[in-house]
Amino acid sequence: SFASASPTSNNKIIIWQEVKDNAIWISAASYIFTGRSYEWQTKERFAGHFPFSGEIPQISSLAMNKNGQIACAVITDTHTISIFTSDDNGKNFVQSNIKHQGEPLLAPRLYALSNNDFIIFASEGDDESFLLKYSLSKDGYTWQDFLPFEPTKNMRNPFVPVLTQTNEGDLLVFQASYSS
Repeated sequence: SFASASPTSNNKIIIWQEVKDNAIWISAASYIFTGRSYEWQTKERFAGHFPFSGEIPQISSLAMNKNGQIACAVITDTHTISIFTSDDNGKNFVQSNIKHQGEPLLAPRLYALSNNDFIIFASEGDDESFLLKYSLSKDGYTWQDFLPFEPTKNMRNPFVPVLTQTNEGDLLVFQASYSS
């Protein structure tokens, strides 16, 4: 469930969440050029298991930069988002953790920036409203602490950021309520 894809000009990657007995695992399939043709390579359950209760949550997000580096963000507990990074088309993943103090983080959204860095957004619950936080990484392995996303400081409930690359740089849109 909750499949996610991230194509670049040459390679493609798809991740999905597998659910069994109130636990989630993350699996991936890469469509890569092997020298003579394109082939699918699968990496089953490279991350997990992550327990949950209630309805099945979406806990993962995926990005691939123009160099083909893959990063997969997963909420591993209420105060940790783990990033699983691969430099070999999804054959192997290395885990790094971003710890967070404060209210629980929700809805990770991971993107590759036009300069090949990575950015992750997550929402933090705050007295019946959300704050948008972000973290940056130049290499996919080392991440800064989560910081408030300053353009949203006068907005209420900034949520669901979507980033796209343009010829001029990166464009981010999100939904929010304005409050003065």
